[in-house]
Amino acid sequence: MEPIESKHRNHFTNLYLIAISDGNCHSCELDFLYDLGAKKGLSQEEIFNIIENPHKARFIKPENLHEAIEQLYDMGQMVCADGKIHPYEVDLCKSFSKKFEIKEEVIDEVVEKLIDEVNGRLMKFNNEKSELIINDIIAVIESKKQLSPVEIDPKNRILLSAFNNLEIRLNPLAKSVYFLFLKHISDGIYLKKLCEHKSELLHYYCTISNKSENEDIIKTVNDLVDIRSNTIHENRSRINHEFRTLLDKNVASYYCIEGSRGEPYKINLPVHLVRFNN
Repeated sequence: MEPIESKHRNHFTNLYLIAISDGNCHSCELDFLYDLGAKKGLSQEEIFNIIENPHKARFIKPENLHEAIEQLYDMGQMVCADGKIHPYEVDLCKSFSKKFEIKEEVIDEVVEKLIDEVNGRLMKFNNEKSELIINDIIAVIESKKQLSPVEIDPKNRILLSAFNNLEIRLNPLAKSVYFLFLKHISDGIYLKKLCEHKSELLHYYCTISNKSENEDIIKTVNDLVDIRSNTIHENRSRINHEFRTLLDKNVASYYCIEGSRGEPYKINLPVHLVRFNN
């Protein structure tokens, strides 16, 4: 996962591209950039180097949808910062949205809503950032996106029923891991506490592999829950790779097991779309 300092630098660079899109970077836009850069933890030297070397600036794609909309929000603030909304800046916001892999059929609606909301908020609330606006924009995108229920059938197959019963094929151990995270979809699981779920994993592994609990199965599961082992990460990688291979990247993100160090790992699919029929 990309270091947080690098993400902030990339975000700042993307915003600077917006600022110079009309051929002129106004003082209020520079003030906004310096203020935002400082809030993101960038040094004055880092900010200066980016601004003084526009020929080296290049677009860097965010890692996920929420991060993309956060950047678009700040771009909206940049567009409105000088009190004038330039068509070139709006077009660049739309271009960035496309690069962020937002579907073309909603880009116009997303950017227009974003700029209207940001412009109204700047006038009323003195530049206060609102998570509500970001969530509203995400809701617009999600409303256009079809997600399929995950159905576990009596044969323990993982099927995406709305996608022509597409089957996600995993080996028994990886499938056991996925079953576990589906069962804990609301709260997720801290990987350092995976050992607390050993009995569940043993149950799933025996059921899926159609074997009785034995020494080899116990050893395999013990290795999986051992935080000194890389086994859980290897299986999580197999699972995520399978979804990303078969589905659109943005859709696949809802089915993958994701998380950050110190935070619970989870599947970001709505709970009502998980169905165990086995």
